[in-house]
Amino acid sequence: MKYILLLSTLFSLQLRGQTVIDTTIYSREQLIEDIRYCRDFHEKHNTNLYAYRSKAYIDSMFDDLEDKVVPMDAITFFKYMSIVTSSISDGHCLLFPSEEFRTTADTVKGFFPFRIHYDDGAFYVTMDLSDSENAFSNGKLPIEAINGIPADSIYHAALRSLPREGNNLQYPNWILEKYFYEYYSYIYGHPETFQLSTTCRIDDKLFEDCVLVEIPAVTKDTLVERRKKRYPDYPMTLARDKGLSFTRYDSLDAAVLSLFTWDKTILRKVYGIHFKDSINTYMQTAIDDSIGTLIIDLRNNQGGFMMYGVYVMRWLMDSTFNYIDKIERVHKTSSNERKYKSVTTGRFKSVKPYKHNYGGNVIILTNGGTFSNSSIFTTQMQRYGRAVVMGEETGGSSSQLTGSFGVHRPLIMPNTKIELSHINYRIVVNKDVPYSGKGVIPDIAIADDWNPENGDILLQKVLKEYLPK
Repeated sequence: MKYILLLSTLFSLQLRGQTVIDTTIYSREQLIEDIRYCRDFHEKHNTNLYAYRSKAYIDSMFDDLEDKVVPMDAITFFKYMSIVTSSISDGHCLLFPSEEFRTTADTVKGFFPFRIHYDDGAFYVTMDLSDSENAFSNGKLPIEAINGIPADSIYHAALRSLPREGNNLQYPNWILEKYFYEYYSYIYGHPETFQLSTTCRIDDKLFEDCVLVEIPAVTKDTLVERRKKRYPDYPMTLARDKGLSFTRYDSLDAAVLSLFTWDKTILRKVYGIHFKDSINTYMQTAIDDSIGTLIIDLRNNQGGFMMYGVYVMRWLMDSTFNYIDKIERVHKTSSNERKYKSVTTGRFKSVKPYKHNYGGNVIILTNGGTFSNSSIFTTQMQRYGRAVVMGEETGGSSSQLTGSFGVHRPLIMPNTKIELSHINYRIVVNKDVPYSGKGVIPDIAIADDWNPENGDILLQKVLKEYLPK
């Protein structure tokens, strides 16, 4: 048996001529070991393990995974284990295929060449990144099946492997709209072509394929290059290109502060930005020039360093505030009982604002990608009545979430090398709000729409309709 496994590690699957993935078949015993590794970590460290599901439910899930597992390869096992993510329903509870798989797959010309939006059982194209224009390119025709699999089935299969807070689907839907090609490949592989079809309804009774289009797959690098070239004004592209930006609209007495991330490492290493220095410059400009309204754009900002959120709030608040209410970790008693122990929150409580701060109006823009620290910041600005939130419900929780303190590396299963996120604390944003799993609900709900013809519709609407006259 060991000899067979050794040979299989040296043999790569050829899928329509493309090297995609190692096909090692792992034994039932090896896979049970990986399941227990995952379970043991969550039981010891995940404070939100039972936040949205009962202990009995979670125990039953892990028991079933062990009982029903059969020998399989690593990517099939990843799909098998994906139920852990959606069952625990904690936004920071992530699973990824091994780094080796992802690295190998990134070189393959096998990715779906559209960005899509899912609605009522079908996909609609929002960005055409394919080699040539076709019937589905303009987004008006629904894609009801890909390679013979119904769009609804594909959507729910992908949804199963995606994180979310409780029953809030804002974050997973945002992920699918931005990274559908990635999660499709995890589940269905890397075909050379994609057959897209829709159906015609005849006399409201009969159904038949009326449009059938076959398009070639592309590489991941091609997706990125075409997105930048064909859709240069896409808001997320503009924000990602700069990291932080400050744009004035002098005729409207307003400015937009766009924060793509709060991540300290990314800001410094990727963008060469010193966050505090940049914020100091922007805020001082807003104060010195008496800008009437500051719009803080947190759409697509998935979080990062909490102290940066504190830092910005100190420029905006006029009285002492709490950034979070408490931090907890799992504490096992001598009888192995699972309890929670509070951790000091000194830097995040009773924070004093700067004496020379910005006193104008504040509007925060949000969508399903507003997550983690962005949700904390938005929650507290709304809670203290310091900002009006506009846009869509955030993907991140408005009451509590998990986080990783002191550790920034993934956990790796011993056999299949599947990666787990290393979450070890619970951050209670607002102790008075029940763990509902809801995101921050905007004060004014506006769809975060964009298209090449009209541009950033949400921002335009805010600038046109919601600024003080």
